[in-house]
Amino acid sequence: MHQRRSRREESASRSNRLRRLTFEEVEQRIVLSHKTGHEPPGQGGGPGGGGGDTGTIYTVVDLGTLGGNDSDARDINDAGQVVGTSRTTGGERRAFLNVPQDTNGDGQGDLWFADNDGDGINDLMIDLGTLGGDSSDAASVNGLGQVVGTSKTSSGASHAFLWEDQNGNGQSDAGEMIDLGTLGGPTSFASGINAFGQVVGAAESSEAAPWRAFLINPEDTDGDGAPDRWFRDADGDGANDLMIDLGTLGGASGINASGQVVGSAGSRAFLINPEDTDGDGAPDTWFRDDNTDGINDLMIDLGTLGRLVSGATAINENGQITGRSADPIFDSHPVIWEVDAAGNVTATELGVPKGFEGASAGDINDAAQVVGYAGKNSGAFFSACKKHNEEPYLWQNGEIIRFEALVSDMGGFGDLDVLSGINNSGQIIGTELLTNNPCDPIHAFIALPDTSSSASASLSSLTAESTGSNRDSFQMVSAEQLAGTSAGPISVIDTASQGGFTLPEQTTPTVPAGHRAEPATSQSPGPASAPVADNHRHTDSPDSGALDLALADFDFVDSLLDGGHLEDLTVALASR
Repeated sequence: MHQRRSRREESASRSNRLRRLTFEEVEQRIVLSHKTGHEPPGQGGGPGGGGGDTGTIYTVVDLGTLGGNDSDARDINDAGQVVGTSRTTGGERRAFLNVPQDTNGDGQGDLWFADNDGDGINDLMIDLGTLGGDSSDAASVNGLGQVVGTSKTSSGASHAFLWEDQNGNGQSDAGEMIDLGTLGGPTSFASGINAFGQVVGAAESSEAAPWRAFLINPEDTDGDGAPDRWFRDADGDGANDLMIDLGTLGGASGINASGQVVGSAGSRAFLINPEDTDGDGAPDTWFRDDNTDGINDLMIDLGTLGRLVSGATAINENGQITGRSADPIFDSHPVIWEVDAAGNVTATELGVPKGFEGASAGDINDAAQVVGYAGKNSGAFFSACKKHNEEPYLWQNGEIIRFEALVSDMGGFGDLDVLSGINNSGQIIGTELLTNNPCDPIHAFIALPDTSSSASASLSSLTAESTGSNRDSFQMVSAEQLAGTSAGPISVIDTASQGGFTLPEQTTPTVPAGHRAEPATSQSPGPASAPVADNHRHTDSPDSGALDLALADFDFVDSLLDGGHLEDLTVALASR
């Protein structure tokens, strides 16, 4: 039996500690150090830091389809509205807008799927129609519910579109999808829209010309302060007069409310910082070429971090940009770029999870949380049929988080695949197979953070299982699953790893699957090298090998982490 040491002895034995860890830092270290197999590079404050709670638990909701087999989520706004592409009952590809219902009257959407008539179609998913052709795809949605994407026209050409529910009836009516035209060529694609209705994408200026990034700065024709015209062709040349050629080979992928535009110019990620030339406080100039060399003087090359190529995918309202650098093209590395007022670029690699050959960042919110995926097989991100060789990841606070570890309810999916968007409420969208069969249908999903348990629960629980040198098999257990009252502490033992924890007094768990509950014991010695501190019990049960911990002192957790005692351990942390 371990002899309990005094706090003075404990303090002396830990004299090399620089400071006490906060509750959040302890939780991050337990979850993340052992997920990634290495010490966290930092604790917030820089790119990828600030915002988000690594202890957040998510529930996944299948968004269903427009009646067909497949759906794919592309973007989400702060109201929780989701856009993407779905197959209809007849198999056509259609852009959709999913508008959640507010079922409890609190002003926030909370229901994303309903099928009241049992026809297999999500009643909350609006088919946006087409520009006269046979297919359409939605790429981005702003806070006003305005959607941009690409549609086939009646001639078979692909054109950028803007859609909005002008009459507010919750369906797509004639005239609500607007053809945004091109720069004079046959094709255009829209990829982003900001709060002011400014649209970015890529277009051709002629049949033989390469792709060019564009921006549409819409007009307010009735003077009510809201833009209402996105297409004008005063000279009849077929080009949209409101579509500005940004002077790049490639395309623009995102735009924020400040009018900053990001994308890829050839093989380089770029940022355009627009100018306000008339001093009215609104940007009005996105292209300037003072020396007539054909290069946009307002465009900043974000660099490739020493690799062959780079590309920017999204920008948040703070001007932080996410994307990737790659060398070769499939050896992809997620990045956050920041550019100061003088145009100096700072690039921070977010890291590729162990066991993967590349990773890609898809979106970033204002808290600098980045979502995307990691890929295997030399970057061959797609294999037979539709199955991706990918796993979803979240990057935040300088950490790499395997997203499935944070999910308490998979919503019927076998596993998740790609994360494509995140809003400022931490709601995350993505796409995954319905089963583990690579030829089965794929569906769009939304992952909803359990804000009630994050904000009010007194306990956060994490289950860690050793997977050899790459310990990344983690499962989040909801605090609400463990809440209750009891006369004494309870041990919850992971039946696979035999790791366990002791819940505090006055707590009774609803034991999660794969665990058993038994009275806590403190008769047997723990690991010889594990330190013991006041107000802690850790016992090694002779029949189960369980290590029981009642944690209150975070220096003690720090010492366990340093000593490597958390490989096969389920840990319960009492909040401050």
